[in-house]
Amino acid sequence: MSHQEKLMQIYPYLFFDGQCEEALAFYAELMNGRVSELHRYRDMPADTPDAGCGEEGTPSPEHIMHMQIEVAGHVLMGSDASGEAPQGFSLALSVDSREEAERLCSGLAEGGEIMLPLSETFWAERFALVKDRFGVAWMVMYEGARGG
Repeated sequence: MSHQEKLMQIYPYLFFDGQCEEALAFYAELMNGRVSELHRYRDMPADTPDAGCGEEGTPSPEHIMHMQIEVAGHVLMGSDASGEAPQGFSLALSVDSREEAERLCSGLAEGGEIMLPLSETFWAERFALVKDRFGVAWMVMYEGARGG
């Protein structure tokens, strides 16, 4: 493995329409993580090319320009930079117990929608598909004895 390969990280980056702070803070709390960065559009220097926030069709100065949380050594990032609902992907959570799978599935489903209830599959002891109240799709799984 080359030096460059060892340094590369891939981070999910979610876009919200004014709900980034609420969403990422919710994920951090639910997943026992922490907010590690939070920058609002109002904090951008005035000479930044995209600093015209608050103008017609631009984010509010209070909206999030960039935010990130850290959960179990992983990073999830986001911002209020899009009016479009997230689509075409799911974030997958693999946990180490049935109870944790149930807790996360239940928490993510609050105000959202369970698309596939937490159940046994041929590849995992527990697997569920959930769309949370922010429109983000999640796969929650506990592989148990079936994983591997």
